Amino acid sequence: MQANCYLIVNRKGAVRTTKRQPALEWDEIAIEVALTLPAALFQRPQLRAAVNVGELALIDLDAEVIDNIEEAIHKTAGVEVKLEIVSASLEAQPDA
Repeated sequence: MQANCYLIVNRKGAVRTTKRQPALEWDEIAIEVALTLPAALFQRPQLRAAVNVGELALIDLDAEVIDNIEEAIHKTAGVEVKLEIVSASLEAQPDA
């Protein structure tokens, strides 16, 4: 994406921007700025993961362990993760 604008700065260091060429006060200067931004900058990642654990691998995770797993993923991948333990009696339902 291409975007053009003007950065207006005055002697005191106040800054403003405008899309059109500005009318300036006596103590202001205008700097024309051309921005080139990648489209990916405006897209949020749509990450999804599914982990299935077989019946023989019963795991009892307490709240502290879950918090530690969520924090470790956040530190390494930079994303917020919410883990939820679902009862074995609930069947996995296909996505709608």
